[in-house]
Amino acid sequence: MRAPKLIGSIAIASLLALSACSSGDSNSSTTSAPPADTSSAAQSEPAAGGDQITLTISFWDPNYEPGFQAAIDLFEQANPNVTVQYTTTPSSDYWTTVQTQIGAGAGFDVFAMNAPQFPTYAANGALLPLTGLFDTSNYPQATIDIVTWDGEVYGVPNNYDTIGVYYNKRLFDLAGVEYPTAGWTWDDFKNAVAKTTGIEDGVYGTASAPYGQMTYYNTILQAGGYLFTQTDNGFGTQGAIDGVKLWTDFIDEGYSPTLQQITDTWPGDSFGDGKLAMFWDGSWGAKTYAESAQGEYIDVAPMPMGSANDHCVLNGISFVVNKNTPNADAAKALAVFMGSKEAAEILATYGVAIPSYNGTQQAWVDALPSMDAQVLIDAAATADPYPVAPLREMGYGTIEGDAITAIFGRTADPATAMPEMAAALQAVIDSE
Repeated sequence: MRAPKLIGSIAIASLLALSACSSGDSNSSTTSAPPADTSSAAQSEPAAGGDQITLTISFWDPNYEPGFQAAIDLFEQANPNVTVQYTTTPSSDYWTTVQTQIGAGAGFDVFAMNAPQFPTYAANGALLPLTGLFDTSNYPQATIDIVTWDGEVYGVPNNYDTIGVYYNKRLFDLAGVEYPTAGWTWDDFKNAVAKTTGIEDGVYGTASAPYGQMTYYNTILQAGGYLFTQTDNGFGTQGAIDGVKLWTDFIDEGYSPTLQQITDTWPGDSFGDGKLAMFWDGSWGAKTYAESAQGEYIDVAPMPMGSANDHCVLNGISFVVNKNTPNADAAKALAVFMGSKEAAEILATYGVAIPSYNGTQQAWVDALPSMDAQVLIDAAATADPYPVAPLREMGYGTIEGDAITAIFGRTADPATAMPEMAAALQAVIDSE
């Protein structure tokens, strides 16, 4: 594949929810973490020689800062010759900042990466490979797949998110509907949506939100469709049509708010206020919903079984190393440590994200005692890596975003608009 230069904005339409792995709520509270374990393996060997150096590292969500800073403190204890400066870059500016700095031959030494953006940076040679520097078997395979390009691993997984069906037990009880459990089906989901709609004034059964990661990407997979490979896309398949139609039928039947209503009021807020019986959202939202007005009634269920499977998509945050760093060895050591067991155990205690390192997730579950958060971890075993186009900068996001807006706005029908979108996407892929 020809690798174009980094040009223009890498961010795509907001409908595609590219700032994933984040609650988006800068006011959400965090719990206190215990003191770092200074007996950590991080103490065994310094990241670099004796020269004093400074490393910079950045992420976009302020909710993660306490946990990340605690991990950085431990790294600095193990490496007294290294000072690490952590920066929270607002999500609205993050990718533009990173792209501009790298293009100018500078930038953060280490920075957070998500699945949608990774192919562009990897294909353009903007990252240093980390293959062989850590044991990839310590992480869910999907989190490794996300940061692998042409056989090289470029990122160390730090945390991941899966998708679950959050539901309001109070509204289910009022409607006389059984709570969803593992093995429930699309038909069960549809039945619950229908019976809970209108159970109280202004209550809808669910929200047909046009957010790929949270809604229709999952149902496309569950219906047997697929999204992107390195050479084509599957948005025109029958599975893709069926996966999108599930959501548009709810709008047509009055079981979901309209696209305009969803645009006017974030459906997560509506769910937290008891105006939605169910809402498909990521593991990053668990803490927010547990602390919402209806938090005592909110629980989370696994994905329902479609005609093919009950899979969800998995996105992940990894730390990557900027090719421009003047301190490559130390920067690589920092990236590896941020994905280590020690760092994962610290992050888990804050309850803001599922740590990627296998065996460290229980503290995250324990931080959410009001809901069965384990289902969000169990989902990783069968989750599919977040589906990304080979190179986002070529305009995929605009094509997908415009088509999905028309479909969920009900000015276009999935049966015709999805194949049309697929053809437009394929034309871009074929032109590379």
